[in-house]
Amino acid sequence: MRPPYRRLSLLATALLVATALPSSTAVRWPDAGDRASAVVTLFAAGVTTAAIAAAEGCTVRRVQQIVAEAGMQPPALPLHPHFEAVVQYEMLRHGPNYGFNMLLGALLSHWPSWRWPRERVVAEMRRVDPVAYEARRQWATRRIQRGVYFAPHFFYSLHIDLACKIQEYHVYCAAAQDGCTRAIIGLTALSDKMPITVYEHFFEPIARVHGLPDQVVTDKGNEWRLLAFACFLAARLAQRLGGRLPHRFTSSQHNVSAAASLST
Repeated sequence: MRPPYRRLSLLATALLVATALPSSTAVRWPDAGDRASAVVTLFAAGVTTAAIAAAEGCTVRRVQQIVAEAGMQPPALPLHPHFEAVVQYEMLRHGPNYGFNMLLGALLSHWPSWRWPRERVVAEMRRVDPVAYEARRQWATRRIQRGVYFAPHFFYSLHIDLACKIQEYHVYCAAAQDGCTRAIIGLTALSDKMPITVYEHFFEPIARVHGLPDQVVTDKGNEWRLLAFACFLAARLAQRLGGRLPHRFTSSQHNVSAAASLST
C-alpha cells in the first residue's frame, strides 16, 4: 500500500500538468448549455434523437426534453406516393391476422422514410378486406371488454403489475390493488424485476400484513414466477392441514358477476 503523501503528490502533479496544458489540448467536460446547443443543432440538421443521445452521452429522454424546451418539432415525413398500393402489399404479405399495430410496425420497418397515419391505414384495411377487419374487431372486443367481475369481499382478488416507464434509470414501480374496494395495497419502487426481488421486497410485505388473497391477477411475465410458486405452495400446505382447496385458474370470460351471484 502506498503512503498517503505519495498519493497526494501524484494528484498534485496531475493537476499541475492539466493546468499547464494549453486550452486546445485540455479535455473539457461539456456543461449543460453546450450540450443543449449541440442537441438543438444536430436535431435541426435532421439527426435522430437516438443518434444524438449516443453522440452526446445522454439518454434519449434527455434529448427529447431539450428539444421540447427549445420549441422544436420533428420534421413531418411525407406520404408515400403509392400509399394504397404499399398498404395492400403489406396486407397480402402478412395475411389477415395482422391488425393495425402489427401492420404499422411492418410499414415502419420496411418503409421508414414515409409517414403512415392511422386513419388512412385503417380505412385501407377496412376497404381491402372488410371481413377480416370486422372479425379482428369483434374478437378484440370480446377479449378486452369484460362484462362481468366477481370480488365479494376485501382481498378476494389482488391485481399486481410492474410499471417500467423509467427502467432506463433502473427503477421499476410495483403496484397492488384490491379488486373489491379498489384500494392500493402496495406501491414499491424496485431496482430490478428479478423474481426474488419482486417477491421479497413487494409481495412478501403484503402477505405478512394481509395474508394470501384468493386470487392473484397479473400478466404472464417471468418476474411473477416465484410469487406464483409461493402462493401455490402455501395453498397446498393449507390443504394438507385441513384447509380448503386452492382456487383453479378461471378465465375472465367464465367469471360470474357479483350482482348475478347475489340475486341467485
